[in-house]
Amino acid sequence: MTTYKDLKSVKYMDASINFAEGLLGINFKRTGKNRYSAHCPFHFDKKDSFRVYVDGRDEIKFHCFGECNMNWDIYDVIMVKNKCDFRQAQQTFADFLDIKHFNPYEGKSTNIPDFDQLKEPDEPIEFAEPERLAPEIIDALHDASVIYNKMLICSSKTKIGLKKSTRIFIKTENFKNYRKLFCV
Repeated sequence: MTTYKDLKSVKYMDASINFAEGLLGINFKRTGKNRYSAHCPFHFDKKDSFRVYVDGRDEIKFHCFGECNMNWDIYDVIMVKNKCDFRQAQQTFADFLDIKHFNPYEGKSTNIPDFDQLKEPDEPIEFAEPERLAPEIIDALHDASVIYNKMLICSSKTKIGLKKSTRIFIKTENFKNYRKLFCV
């Protein structure tokens, strides 16, 4: 009978990657043998800090080197994303693999907190209205758009570009009429 440890072994690397990509809505990039990286789906990530690798026990691990700074297995990832318990996570992955005779572990995962015990943030996140621009800035942008517009229409290189553009969707008079698009 297949156990929960079997399902997180290197034998299931391709299945784990496919499952995690679908669950998390990310695409992993292969970086080496049994190594993958992606942007972390659990926080804003400018770099691909979310890694998949095989540890010394031949188990597949997910690690975020960014804000999360956490090390997970496939079940931990499922629990975090689906906010479910360890048993449900094991069954979810076994079902994905179409394994009928599965023996789940009855204990708890030590990596994931109990979601019912987590506190909500102290202050709710609110949308901030953009600040209105000062009249001097609006005037400066307008003047810049007029200058840029004249440069576009008068330049010989631009005229070639305008001729090409008119075949697509832009007409010369539209450059004159919509000059604010260039600077605002």
